[in-house]
Amino acid sequence: MKIIIIFLFVVCAAFGQNTKDISSNNVIAVVSADKMNVVYRGIINPISIVVPGAKSFKAKGLGLSETQIPGKYNLVPGAGLEVKITIEIIMPDDTVLVEEKIFRIKNIQRLNVVIDEESCQNCILEFSKEELKDKEIKLGTKGFLFDIDLSKSYIKSFSVVFPNDKSMVVEGNKFDEKVLKEI
Repeated sequence: MKIIIIFLFVVCAAFGQNTKDISSNNVIAVVSADKMNVVYRGIINPISIVVPGAKSFKAKGLGLSETQIPGKYNLVPGAGLEVKITIEIIMPDDTVLVEEKIFRIKNIQRLNVVIDEESCQNCILEFSKEELKDKEIKLGTKGFLFDIDLSKSYIKSFSVVFPNDKSMVVEGNKFDEKVLKEI
């Protein structure tokens, strides 16, 4: 079941001429981390921002960048335990509202080796020799509600260890003919 948590937030700061304070009963902007309630350090976190009824708005924060899709942003948090997104909203009557949203930052858990979408820690994955011919070795992690793009962290080589303590290094991320003959 996919859950999207939408965060509504209140005004934390207001500035400039013709700026209006709004109470917690009159929240304007909707900011959500797509499919999660925190953001993760070191990866691109998809963020959606919607401000119904606004003339325009600008969102800014450390590590926040716009995508080509309106209302969709990418957030790559850095150091610290929290990241703040500030939204400057221009209403139809030209009043300016400022809202802030703070997300907790978490570190990514240890990466696992994934063989064609199958992985586990401290267990055995069983494949036939024929099945291994087309399998790809990748990196992955469990517990994420969205796909992590690990295309920049790909497998360049791996070792296969046999029961007789013989091992072979395979270049790339697929089993080669030499290893398959040895299996």
